[in-house]
Amino acid sequence: MKNLIIPTLVCGLLSASMVAQEKQDVTQQNLFVAVEKSFELKLAQYEESQSIFTDASFAAQFPKVFQTSLLNPDATVFGGKAASYAIDKRSHAMSINYNVPSKDSQWLFNVGFNLKGTTNGYALYKRDTWYNVLNLSFGADHVLKTWGSKGSGDTEKTVQTQKSRKAIVHQELEKLKNQTYLAQQKLTDSTSIDTYTNAVLNSFDSKLPAGKMYGAMWLNLTANAGLTTFGIAGTANIDETIQDKYKAMFRPSVTASLNYFKRTAKVTKYAKIYGGFTWGNIFDSPIYSDMNMKVVSSTFGYQVLDANNRRITAYEDIKDKITYIDAGISYANFFACKQALGLSLNAAANFPVNNNSAGSYSPNYSVLAGPIIKMTGKNDWTAATLSITGGIEKRLYSQVAFNDAVLKIGLAVPLELFTK
Repeated sequence: MKNLIIPTLVCGLLSASMVAQEKQDVTQQNLFVAVEKSFELKLAQYEESQSIFTDASFAAQFPKVFQTSLLNPDATVFGGKAASYAIDKRSHAMSINYNVPSKDSQWLFNVGFNLKGTTNGYALYKRDTWYNVLNLSFGADHVLKTWGSKGSGDTEKTVQTQKSRKAIVHQELEKLKNQTYLAQQKLTDSTSIDTYTNAVLNSFDSKLPAGKMYGAMWLNLTANAGLTTFGIAGTANIDETIQDKYKAMFRPSVTASLNYFKRTAKVTKYAKIYGGFTWGNIFDSPIYSDMNMKVVSSTFGYQVLDANNRRITAYEDIKDKITYIDAGISYANFFACKQALGLSLNAAANFPVNNNSAGSYSPNYSVLAGPIIKMTGKNDWTAATLSITGGIEKRLYSQVAFNDAVLKIGLAVPLELFTK
């Protein structure tokens, strides 16, 4: 009897293993059929509309919006993978930004670094420079809507694109016949299958031109971790241990914006409405500069005075926080010379909402406008941009508008131009 038990158990285990394997094979076969059906339905949508794109695949075009590099009003890069440099008579600024899209291209995650120094030379970050801002930023763009022309306007080109898309799908289905590869895709239900097939098609579509017209609207939220340093005339007489204690200040900020992009056969437009909070200090006010401030010693300790020897604040109080708001609009339109030449306009208001400093911080405004020149790179999307803007910056409402007008020159270059 004992001799019969062991063979029976072995046979039972082998039988159970074979049944489990058959179930697994059936499951994987069902998955393959479901994936194949999903591809067939999506390819049929392209055929029925006689188009290059479906509505779902327009989102895959969104990262292209940032391939033409532009400058924000604060001289940082407007999204995308790009670097910039800007200069005016008061300051020099440089920045670099990098982004990574989500799998469905509905999100873009950004990380950036920028540096601004008020110096007459090219040494942006020096201990004795009047005012420096070193900033690290983290942000996210979320697509609200994308739209555009779905066809190329060329029937023959559209048909050829359909054939190429079917070839990509066929290649992917051949890979899925390998059970290991199929298992790696982690397809468990209709949702995961839909996400997977969309990703394959969107990857193909993202390499195509976006037809004669493409548009997008999105939200951006950015958080900045900044470090501000100061160099005031007269601080050389202050003990270095005291200078080091008060010379640098943490300067965080957050900004939100609603953005719009539209490209047609004749024009390319960008627009943005933005607002944000900065937790800065008294020296962010436009009424102060290295030309009208100095530090002197008194019986009450070190004091910061203006050009008329009036007290601004105690040196020990320069870290007192001032919370202020920046709000404004930006607009850029490339409309001439095959969309290589255009105009930009920036208007902004700045005002305090909480002043814990003894110094004064007055509301002010900026208006800057000028030509922008797009230098096309690898394709008609990827381009560096030269901007020349003039106007008024951080002027008090009580001041004459065009006294001490500014001229800014900036260059933004996509990092893609340096890759093969």
